[in-house]
Amino acid sequence: MGYLIPRVLTNIRIIKRYIQRAIKNEFYAIHPNYQVVDREFVELAHDNGLKVNVWTVNEESIMRKLIDLGVDGIMTDDIALLNKLLGRSY
Repeated sequence: MGYLIPRVLTNIRIIKRYIQRAIKNEFYAIHPNYQVVDREFVELAHDNGLKVNVWTVNEESIMRKLIDLGVDGIMTDDIALLNKLLGRSY
């Protein structure tokens, strides 16, 4: 169950509405495009009990930024790179 979000969320009101809908629908997690995620987005989601899993990230610099922001999951086509950044050997 889910719904599409706008490609670019530039307005905090839109972000809050997105998160409020997720809460209302009893979602466990939200899965935005990585381009709409910033620290405020992650904090607002986490403050409301939501996990944030972003898609699709294949660049190391972007992965590092998202890890620093505290996202809960990163969907990628380059699992080896993500595992390396997370210090995993598998």
